[in-house]
Amino acid sequence: MSLKESILRFSYFLASSKKYKSYKHRIWRILNDPTCVEKRYFDFTMIFLVLSTIMILILEIKNHLPDWVYYYEGFAVAIFIVEWLGRL
Repeated sequence: MSLKESILRFSYFLASSKKYKSYKHRIWRILNDPTCVEKRYFDFTMIFLVLSTIMILILEIKNHLPDWVYYYEGFAVAIFIVEWLGRL
């Protein structure tokens, strides 16, 4: 089976999956629906991550920061990537 056939088969599987449709709709609501309760928490979390990583960027210009700060920054970047993939 070629890669093209595998992708096509997987696409048909997703198109017929009720669980996938439900998950996709839930993600869409969290990202786009202003009436969704979870969107408020999601937006607050993303704003907090953005502001905290900007603060880290400013502080590390002239200061040596502890190692845990860099782990936190990596965690925040991973969350940003997951959010971007969710919007994709």
